[in-house]
Amino acid sequence: SVMGTLKQSESHLIEVDRRVWPMQIQSLMLAQQKAATTTAYASITEDQQADCEKHLHQRLIEMNEKIQYHQNQFNEKKNNLIGFTSNIEESIQSFVQKHGVKPFEMKRNLKIAMINHDYDSEILRRQYLQEKPNEYQVKS
Repeated sequence: SVMGTLKQSESHLIEVDRRVWPMQIQSLMLAQQKAATTTAYASITEDQQADCEKHLHQRLIEMNEKIQYHQNQFNEKKNNLIGFTSNIEESIQSFVQKHGVKPFEMKRNLKIAMINHDYDSEILRRQYLQEKPNEYQVKS
């Protein structure tokens, strides 16, 4: 009888570009690329990478500013209330966690899982293509 083994450990030795951006970012970058003139392929890739990183950093800054704004608004309103105790604050936070934040947290976790899946799938696709499969193998 023939005993086969998986090449599992070898698959991680295949070097591929691991910079993968979510589809939303790729779509945005493609729209911008159509408006721009094109040059060599390598420089476009590096330019796109830089553009994606710039876009990501800008979004993080915007989100942090929104969080800070809302935190300041909350603190201001909390300080203006008479009789606002730590027990009341804990009750409000518990209510918001249970009824307000939980659904958004679940949606966020789903999106993270989908992005992780897409990332893993793209890395496997790149590793597969580096093995230079023939036309029949690609179609199957």
